[in-house]
Amino acid sequence: MALIIPVGAYVDAFGNEVSKLNSALNLTERNEATIRDQLNRIVRLHQLLIDYETTLQELYSMAILVKIGLVYLGIISAIVVIFKSQDDRIAYIYLMLQFEHLTRYCMMGTVITDKNDQLLGHIADINWYQLNQGQAKRLILMLLQAQNATSVTIGNFRPLNAETFVEILKSIYSCVVVLNALFD
Repeated sequence: MALIIPVGAYVDAFGNEVSKLNSALNLTERNEATIRDQLNRIVRLHQLLIDYETTLQELYSMAILVKIGLVYLGIISAIVVIFKSQDDRIAYIYLMLQFEHLTRYCMMGTVITDKNDQLLGHIADINWYQLNQGQAKRLILMLLQAQNATSVTIGNFRPLNAETFVEILKSIYSCVVVLNALFD
C-alpha cells in the first residue's frame, strides 16, 4: 500500500494545480508569468508521476509475479489440505489469508489505473482554449502521455487489476474442480 499512496497524492496535487491554473486563466487581468509558472508546475508534476509509475513497474513487476504465483499456489495447497482433512482449521484460515493477499495485490493495480483515469480527467479540465499556442501544445503532449499511462503488470504479462483478479479466481476454480474430481 505504501507504494500506491504516492500515486494518489500526485494525482490529487495535480488536480489542485489545475484548479489554480484555471483560476489564473479566468482572471480579468491575466498575469502571463503566473500562468506560465503554473503550467510548468503542472508539467513537472505530470512528469514526476510518469517517472514514479515507470519506476514502480520496472522494480516490482517481477516481484508481483512471484507474489501472485505464490498466493495462487498457496490457495491451491490450502484447498488440497482441506480436501484431505476437512477438520484442519488452520488450512481454512490460511486459505482466507491467501485470498486477502490476492485481493489486496489486484486492487492496488486497480487503484493505479483509476488514478491514471482521474489524472486524464484533470488534464481535460484545463481551460486549454485560454492558453497561448505554445502552452496548448505542451498540454496536448501531456494529454497524449496520460492516455498511454503506465500500469503495473504481473511480470509484464497481465495488468494487475480487478479483471485479472477475476481471471485468477476462475483459474483457481478450475483447479479446484479438477482436484475435487481426483479426490472423489
